[in-house]
Amino acid sequence: MQDVEIDGEIWKDVVGYEGLYEVSSHGRVKSVARVYQSPEDGFNWTKETKNAIKVLRLKKDGYMDTTLTKDGKTFQKNIHRLVAEAFIPNLENKRCVNHIDNDRSNNRVSNLEWSTHKENTQHSFNQGRGAWQRQWGENNVSAKISLSDVLFIRTFANSMTRRQISDYLSISIKEVGRIQRKDRWNFPEAFPEFYTD
Repeated sequence: MQDVEIDGEIWKDVVGYEGLYEVSSHGRVKSVARVYQSPEDGFNWTKETKNAIKVLRLKKDGYMDTTLTKDGKTFQKNIHRLVAEAFIPNLENKRCVNHIDNDRSNNRVSNLEWSTHKENTQHSFNQGRGAWQRQWGENNVSAKISLSDVLFIRTFANSMTRRQISDYLSISIKEVGRIQRKDRWNFPEAFPEFYTD
């Protein structure tokens, strides 16, 4: 990809890949021009490469990544971490990088900050990005069964085997067990009759 200059863009070495790759304040990555010499194998050759902007990939989770190669090994690296490691001092040794505007593809240094896992999660909820996590039961987008199915499982726990319940509802035996043990669908306010101790 062609290296086009962008106003105000600053380039720094990718941490751990100094002399091989650089990352910009705008969230772009490039391989650095370098010369390869032949190893001591009897052949004599030299190969020269030029600066080249790396192709970035948009992952299913919304983050951008790219491949970096070092010592013959290739690694997938998230762009937001490369930018933060190169440009933002991490004085408190925080482990997460937060996207301030919640856009995981916006990897400009001005949109990133170091955070703890708790701070990152709280920021998501405050911005409404984690709203799906607050939707319990059958309102949760990942729910596979309904409230009436859960009531059926718990009501007939002593009169039907897990296999029978599993076959009847077309769910796994493991999932039936998890619901019976309250590892799943553990909401006392929705099922008060099953929480009398």
